[in-house]
Amino acid sequence: MFTDRITTKKLAKQLSRLSENFRQAFSKNSQAKCKESSPSFMHLTLTQLYYIRAIASKPSITSSDLSKVFDVQRPTVTNIVSRLCKAGLVIRQQSETDRRVFHLALTDTGNHIMEAQEESCKRIAATAEKIFTQEELETYYELNDRLLKSL
Repeated sequence: MFTDRITTKKLAKQLSRLSENFRQAFSKNSQAKCKESSPSFMHLTLTQLYYIRAIASKPSITSSDLSKVFDVQRPTVTNIVSRLCKAGLVIRQQSETDRRVFHLALTDTGNHIMEAQEESCKRIAATAEKIFTQEELETYYELNDRLLKSL
C-alpha cells in the first residue's frame, strides 16, 4: 500500500481543517444553548472567544496581562475588551490597592459562553472516545501534548 509522505504543507492543511471543524462543532453545539441567554454570542469572533477563555482562566487578570498572553499591544487589548464589555460579557473592576489598575472578569453571560465552550469540548472528546481505541487516544494525547509544549 502506497502512502503519501506527510509534508509541512499537507500537515498545515490538516491542522487548518481540524481547527475549522472544531470551530464549526463548537458553534453548532453552543448556538442553541447560548441563543436565548446570549444573542451576542452569535457575533463573537474567534479572537474574542480566546480573550473570554483567557479572562476565565485567571481571576483578576488585567489588560496588561492579556497583552503579554497574546503578544499584542495594549490598545489592541483595550479595543477587544471594550467590545466584550459592550456586549455584556466582561466587566472591568477597579483594583482596591491601585486605582490605576482594572481587573477583568466575566459576567454571568460570559460564564455561560465559557460553559458552552467546555460542553462542546466534552462532546468532541466523547466522539473521539467512540471512534478511537484507548491506545490511539493515548498516542493522540501524547503527540498533541508534545506539539502544544513546543509552541
